[in-house]
Amino acid sequence: MPTCPAPRFGACALRATTLFIALSACSSSPSVEQTVAAGPHTVGAPKNELCRREAPGRREVNIAHPLFVDSTEVTRRAWRKAKFDIPDPSWGPDCPKCPVNSVTHAEATAFCAHRSVAAGLAPCHTCTDTGQGLACTPTHDTLAECPGHRLPTSDEWEVAARAGTTTATWAGPVTSCMTNDEVVNRIGWTKSLSAGSSHPVSLREPSPWALYDMAGNVAEWTADSADDEGRRILRGGSWYHNAEHARSSAFLMAPDTQRLSWAGFRCVRSLP
Repeated sequence: MPTCPAPRFGACALRATTLFIALSACSSSPSVEQTVAAGPHTVGAPKNELCRREAPGRREVNIAHPLFVDSTEVTRRAWRKAKFDIPDPSWGPDCPKCPVNSVTHAEATAFCAHRSVAAGLAPCHTCTDTGQGLACTPTHDTLAECPGHRLPTSDEWEVAARAGTTTATWAGPVTSCMTNDEVVNRIGWTKSLSAGSSHPVSLREPSPWALYDMAGNVAEWTADSADDEGRRILRGGSWYHNAEHARSSAFLMAPDTQRLSWAGFRCVRSLP
């Protein structure tokens, strides 16, 4: 897998399009604004879910505040237009509409923070260049209390990906773990269809909450740590992974400083 050069860090600004998503069925147009209500939601996979690797069991999580969720993964075009001094670190052919990839967890966090500043919102992290990479410090006791753009928690990501469903994906069950899966092929780019790279966002079917590429294309960094070794949780699977990783409850883990050609992100924002 190709490696990427370390980028520079500086200020950024972004005129971003975010999306209100709703708890009830809605139009699939990404321009429609709807609400993700705060409150209890069910996440996790039952023991009998095909392809499951994570611990079994459904559980209830509480979303403390309604959320804005980006309708797509942050694209290479958005990254370049952000006046972010980190050059586009993406691996692969030039594709402005494709998700940015090969960004570290800290760079994704910093991008969301500077996007907050550009929008006149309090950032959720302060990020500084240590000379050995970025270090980001939270500005609030809990992420849910921060009004700025940020990476979602793993639970927030799954709530958004499920769009109120309890099946393996929002579009239905996965029936073929390792090869072509009819349901996953409709909603995301995974290994069986990707031809070895990511694709422009919004080409597969949107979820009932008008979110694109929550399955496949690039796996998405979340705010959560997976363990004490600096690994973070990524969600959604990617062009590099099989259909089993596109399930809503599936997750991957990677060191937060690693540049992965199959990893990107999207931002969320808590509402009062």
